[in-house]
Amino acid sequence: MNSIKSLRKIRALAGVLILWTVSASAELAPTHVRIGLKESHITACIPTISNQLQLFSIAAAEAAITAYCGCLGTLYFDDLTIDEYDEMGSNQPLPGRKLARRNEFQELCADNYLE
Repeated sequence: MNSIKSLRKIRALAGVLILWTVSASAELAPTHVRIGLKESHITACIPTISNQLQLFSIAAAEAAITAYCGCLGTLYFDDLTIDEYDEMGSNQPLPGRKLARRNEFQELCADNYLE
């Protein structure tokens, strides 16, 4: 089981490096925008994850939930480009490039902070 978990982490990390490399050639959204989006995500994520874990009777420390949400916020927004910011809207809270990898990001962050 540990080898399967390790393979998931390696696959997810490789995907993160690919995303980072791809976005390095595009102009990043302003820092204050990326920080604001990350902070907003964390603020909304913490109660959502806490409620979901409680619903399934899964115990997790508040610090672990905060770290999980911070991990997701980092993966979602630290390398957000101007074009991706323009792509986002009320109906699409993440750009397509990030939305397509959302499950992988969630697995990576959960493996690192919630288990």
